[in-house]
Amino acid sequence: MISVNRIGHQQHRVPDTSPLQPDMGRMIPAEVVDIDPMGIYHLGNGLTAKRACSCALVPNPGDTVLLYTAGDSAQAAYILHVLERNPSDTACISIPDAERLDIQQQRLRLSAARQIELSCAGDISLTAAAGTLHVRARQWVSSVIGSFIETARERVSRAAFMQFNSSALTQWHSKQAIIMADEDIKIDAERVNLG
Repeated sequence: MISVNRIGHQQHRVPDTSPLQPDMGRMIPAEVVDIDPMGIYHLGNGLTAKRACSCALVPNPGDTVLLYTAGDSAQAAYILHVLERNPSDTACISIPDAERLDIQQQRLRLSAARQIELSCAGDISLTAAAGTLHVRARQWVSSVIGSFIETARERVSRAAFMQFNSSALTQWHSKQAIIMADEDIKIDAERVNLG
């Protein structure tokens, strides 16, 4: 569209720069009724929708969501946000169509009043490449089905009481070894071999 402005006896054609106004669709609240195995949400208003990438909180049946529908009913509808959750102890955060989730920040803190659980069917890796890994707990319990392997340039252990139990063999090997005690050293066995 071209508009004409008359200035004096001259005509100046000024292009119309107003933005196009396509059918932007509409946003309406809806209730989630069911989720099929393909991740399609069936809603109480009869529509079906997919979860938008911006909707990180996974909707569950009974939740009220904000739904975007295009003007053409043949186009897909998308769930933009979860407006109200059905009372539940668990909430799931997941990004649609993403295999990996990266959180990048200068500092990151996870805090829970009762419990933090890390679970993985594969590997879990903790790395502090240029720092110190601190672990503080009232009790430390480890259970390993296979091998427990440690590698360090120097290891220091301090405890009021330390006990090692092995059902088969206990072996220490080093280039040099020193065993010291302020009072007694006791070796008790049916047979003791030295040298």
